[in-house]
Amino acid sequence: YDLIISAHHAPYIWEELLHKGETEGIQPVGLQTLELVRIENGVPSFGKELGEKFNPLEAGLSEFVSFNKGCYIGQEVVTRLDTYMKVQKHLVGLSWEPTCVPASNTDLFHLGTKVGQITSAATSMRLNKGIGLGYVKGAQAQPGIQLTMLSSVGEISVRVEELPFRISIPNIG
Repeated sequence: YDLIISAHHAPYIWEELLHKGETEGIQPVGLQTLELVRIENGVPSFGKELGEKFNPLEAGLSEFVSFNKGCYIGQEVVTRLDTYMKVQKHLVGLSWEPTCVPASNTDLFHLGTKVGQITSAATSMRLNKGIGLGYVKGAQAQPGIQLTMLSSVGEISVRVEELPFRISIPNIG
């Protein structure tokens, strides 16, 4: 959750949340950890995977779109894309090794042709590889498809993954 509160009340609320969560082992984390968890769970973020450049059908959010509601901005375009199945790109999970973190908007290629871009990236210690979200053309948006990206270490193989990322947690005990 994101909480929007006054600066005056923030210290009290912070301490209260830490105190209430103490029995459950809840600890504060930084923005990098929040970003990693967001990516691992395939949650699009406004400004990265959501915004004017992307529509909700591309982001896999069709269940949250009303096709029956009265007029709203973009309704005609979204309805037309849905009716004629014209969604051109899809939000997908991506993984690669080594665990470098490419810049947002790093291009993705399939057999030498640009087919998409990375929108968010992080290093997953639990998966022991680099992971990200990105938009890829429909034909290459299937789990298992191999893509490539260019990085400072050269060309890197990128695999399209199903979202959310599958993370196996070892059984301890």
